[in-house]
Amino acid sequence: MKNSPDIPFLYTLVVDDHWMVRNGLRHLLKTQKGRYHFKISDAENGTQALEKVSKKDFDFVLLDYQLPDMDGAVVAEQIHAINPCTKILALSIYNEFSNVEKIMAAGAHGYILKNIGANELLAAIQVVLKGQSYFSNEVYAKLHEARRINWQNVTLSSRELEVLQLLAQGKTSSQIATQLSLGKSTIDSHRSHLRAKFNVRNTVSLLKAASDRGLLP
Repeated sequence: MKNSPDIPFLYTLVVDDHWMVRNGLRHLLKTQKGRYHFKISDAENGTQALEKVSKKDFDFVLLDYQLPDMDGAVVAEQIHAINPCTKILALSIYNEFSNVEKIMAAGAHGYILKNIGANELLAAIQVVLKGQSYFSNEVYAKLHEARRINWQNVTLSSRELEVLQLLAQGKTSSQIATQLSLGKSTIDSHRSHLRAKFNVRNTVSLLKAASDRGLLP
């Protein structure tokens, strides 16, 4: 994120296969008066998006889940591989649990529906830029119900369990990154995915949920 004398520039990529959606989002973001000055590029498919990300560092990507040439989760995973610091917010008209889980696991930081208002979109962007997860209310409700049903089937990767245990020791993301020889943004992504898997909004709730399941001493 580049600084300016007044407000910071936010280099943003809008990825959607519909011109009207891209144009509408561009207009909305460029005319908002808030914490950021949006410098916007756009792409109409996954291939074009990955080409642009490989040539330029974007602070933020607003990514449609349904693209004509590839799955949005595939795009998110490759964007994350190219630049782990880029924050990704998925955008869709569908709130299927499997889609949300898939793209969050691929490196996205949130999932919103296209029926939300401008104020909620801007709020979602601010939350995601802080490295936290954001879900539209309908999406959050679907996640909550699905995870309530499948609560006993939550599985963690060995790395996620390692990060969870270090969080329980009171370590910060920076300290964990140093100990595991990883980037802080990678640790932040693991924390985001852990919160999503346990259907919680903060670290305190995450540790309580993990402890309740016997995952922590």
